[in-house]
Amino acid sequence: MDSWIAQMCRSRARRQTLGWVVVFLAGAALVLSNGRYVRNFVEGPFALQPTELAQVTDLETAPDYFVSVTGEKVVDTEIQEVTTTTRNGVKEGSHVSAGYYAFLVGDRFLVVKSAKQPPNTISGELLPLPSNLSNELFSGPDGQKIRNRFYPFYLEPEGFRYPG
Repeated sequence: MDSWIAQMCRSRARRQTLGWVVVFLAGAALVLSNGRYVRNFVEGPFALQPTELAQVTDLETAPDYFVSVTGEKVVDTEIQEVTTTTRNGVKEGSHVSAGYYAFLVGDRFLVVKSAKQPPNTISGELLPLPSNLSNELFSGPDGQKIRNRFYPFYLEPEGFRYPG
């Protein structure tokens, strides 16, 4: 017959083991449910050629979206992202936090968001082109003419691996 102390120790060990099994299974379920992100996180960035980049039609189902691309030419679109700082609802200041650049990849342009002019080869996450950026890029009669020369997504070079 076991003593009361031995029974309590065994009971606590069972509870701890069960707890760790639950934590492990929850972690495994999280990894499996985000398999596409985990694959891109571990194996990426994937070097995409212009033909492979042109085949990307839906970013939600594209297997490789953490990519590395090489642009033949980098053009400043002169569109900037401005960050404003406030204190108690009063504007204290603002600064340019990023600019948007057009990379010539093959025969189409890929928009890249970057704090400074990026090098010809850059890696990051492919994201859908926001509507406000799309409106800025393709406004006016000339904008509609060049719309089909751009990919319907852009490259964000920072922050892909932060959640991991």
